[in-house]
Amino acid sequence: MTRDGADLIVEANGMLIQGPGTLAGELAGVRARKVFKTSSWLRYAAGELNRQEAFDAIVAVLDVPPAAVASTVNAYRDAWHIPPGLPEILDALKEHSVRLYGLVTMPATDWGHARERFAGLWSRFDGLAASGDLDAGFLSLVMTAKHP
Repeated sequence: MTRDGADLIVEANGMLIQGPGTLAGELAGVRARKVFKTSSWLRYAAGELNRQEAFDAIVAVLDVPPAAVASTVNAYRDAWHIPPGLPEILDALKEHSVRLYGLVTMPATDWGHARERFAGLWSRFDGLAASGDLDAGFLSLVMTAKHP
């Protein structure tokens, strides 16, 4: 447990919100990292590529139809969940006066979806920031990349 009054920064993608390890739909059985840990996806998450550019690069690497990537990404996003017990852990930290900050390392369109879908989760935080909003870089162990 952290000390009372501490600040805790938690990465949203992979820690607060989790998705399945394998993909569904036309890419059923493919490990999620084959899409979401590619340099193209990470560049998209960092705002260096737009969604279509990232999808085009992933299509080329996986040699699948563009519609397969789009439908798979949407299905993956729809399968996001909050880990069991996480809200209670966050509430316990707040009871010890820990200030919680969420760090978002996902593309803006996905972040908008996550903010809406998991609104009750974000209300527990004292602040939220997207990686592109920071003045300094940071290392993401979840995304295995440097941002921004």
